[in-house]
Amino acid sequence: MPFSAAAFIYLIISIALLFMGIENVIFNIRGDKRESVFSPFKRFIGGKMLPVKKRPPRSLYLSCLFLIAVYFFIPMGSLPQFISAEGGFLIVVALLVLAQNFYIRGLKQYSKRMYLSIDRNLINVLFKFTMALLLVLITLAWFVINIGVPGSIFSLSTYAAMPLSSVTNVWGHLGMAFFFFSLAVVSPCRKVRDIGLTEYTSLLEVYDAVRSTLCPAIITAIFIPMNIGLTLKLAGVPMYAADFAFFWFKVLVVQTAVIPPIRAAYLNMKKRLPHGWKSSPYLFLSYSGVVLFLINLYL
Repeated sequence: MPFSAAAFIYLIISIALLFMGIENVIFNIRGDKRESVFSPFKRFIGGKMLPVKKRPPRSLYLSCLFLIAVYFFIPMGSLPQFISAEGGFLIVVALLVLAQNFYIRGLKQYSKRMYLSIDRNLINVLFKFTMALLLVLITLAWFVINIGVPGSIFSLSTYAAMPLSSVTNVWGHLGMAFFFFSLAVVSPCRKVRDIGLTEYTSLLEVYDAVRSTLCPAIITAIFIPMNIGLTLKLAGVPMYAADFAFFWFKVLVVQTAVIPPIRAAYLNMKKRLPHGWKSSPYLFLSYSGVVLFLINLYL
């Protein structure tokens, strides 16, 4: 078990760093033409993940560990979660809250000036994602328990095993779309980010990679759980391998092609709104999703 867990952690870090490399190349985030898809992974192997002399605080390492722990509860393709627990999504929410707490603590320890200078909305984006995710999962749990879907209502594998699109009508489909966008607009995005925050998150590149891939992975597991193994008439190990690879392909698409334009449009919209109305688009998306699922359930 310890060896399997260590291997799984290394696999997750490798995938996250690979996706970070792809982002760097596509969006030219580092501004270096010599940057390749495998550059972050090479820096990780070579122990060169710290581009500054000042060592990041321990709180940031702990935050990174809590984020990595979330992956243990995410079903990937037709493979079950590494750790199966009936209250899996509650554990996920708790881990995300802990990660955000240690992230803020680490930012304060590294530079109080930097912490005070950065927009609170950017610092708290992971917390906003967590709260949005909690609302989504509570709504889905209430929906699932009332229509009689088998499995634990507090486990992400329940929603990955049977696509919600197969048990909802047009109102439920609209609710899924609103929930999808409500999570996308509050997902950390490396392409759309404040300069000061980029300086801090780059202190520990593996943390940046893990955080940037985590939210798309959760969104994919809940809303895009479709697999291709059976469609390709595969069975056994080939089926699991194909579904696992397809899952991470979907995560990559969500991370690099879906979330960036959605979050960019959301931030541009917020700039045009009066101060007291800046959260209204996000709240509209979230509560509209709840209402639409209730309509699906009771009408």
